[in-house]
Amino acid sequence: MSNVTRAQQLLKRTRKKYGVTQEKLSQESYQSRESISMQENGSRKINQATAKAITEKYNDPFVAMAAAQEYVGWGISILDGKAVDLHRASMLMATKREVKEALEKLKELPVAENPSAVKEFEKQNIKEALIEQAEASTFIENNIAVLCKEYGFSWTEVWDSAKKRLKSRGYL
Repeated sequence: MSNVTRAQQLLKRTRKKYGVTQEKLSQESYQSRESISMQENGSRKINQATAKAITEKYNDPFVAMAAAQEYVGWGISILDGKAVDLHRASMLMATKREVKEALEKLKELPVAENPSAVKEFEKQNIKEALIEQAEASTFIENNIAVLCKEYGFSWTEVWDSAKKRLKSRGYL
């Protein structure tokens, strides 16, 4: 038996939280109960159908976030460490702090210069700004997830609406 990943633990925890059997989840995601069992026990990675069913039917974006990160090995992490407080007010304050830190770092960047003319210490400043932006992105996405769950907004509808808005503005 494989090691069970964070996404697989979240899948099982979320399924049980909502009183959903493996059989019901398998029907909702058009796969066998055995497939759900293997995804929960670490024999298989969580597939797209399972992540989508949990996210859409039970409005729990954290399973999909963890599964996506495990597939690619990088990206947005779920904030669940000892120092995090997932209360909506705490998340909002922390998100504002992280975004402010990222914006401050962006002010210092020498991006108008040709990259070949940028000095090594300036490259380090650019890298630090990129890390700050990644941290801010992590807080923003986790804040969206928390607020969607708290207020009953659909995670997928929020992202679909954002995508439509970006497309209408010519960004996508």
